[in-house]
Amino acid sequence: MLTIKRFKALADSYGGRLERWPAEVRGEAETVLKSSPQARQILSEASALDEAMEAARRHDDESRWAPGQADAALARLRAGVSTRLAMSSARAKPSKLSDRMSWLFFPKLGSIAVAMGCGCTVLAGLFIGFMDAPVQSNFLTMLQPDVLQVVIE
Repeated sequence: MLTIKRFKALADSYGGRLERWPAEVRGEAETVLKSSPQARQILSEASALDEAMEAARRHDDESRWAPGQADAALARLRAGVSTRLAMSSARAKPSKLSDRMSWLFFPKLGSIAVAMGCGCTVLAGLFIGFMDAPVQSNFLTMLQPDVLQVVIE
């Protein structure tokens, strides 16, 4: 059952016309309206607020736009948006070349691949360096540089 508190919250959110309310609560709202004068008062206040906002919007539109220009501007806006959407969807279709070389078109993935390649190179260098190192008694002495034997004749 829809409470008056919830009814008020819905009226504040969706306004005074029940068509705007979520479909799952409209039936309960109509039942509450039939039985509660407080609910009818809440809905009439929401309707009055809706009308005031619509009048303010109309006044604002009339002060900014000459008659007929608002509709033309809205049509231009819609045409521009639809053109941009069409262009972006055309660019979004990958070609066969981009399927094979996708890292070129995804720079973040390319950066990760480069970083992983550099890391593997460093690890391989360390591994190779330790393989050629003479056997030492412990790990710390292995990291110390060897003394170079210079033969002076």
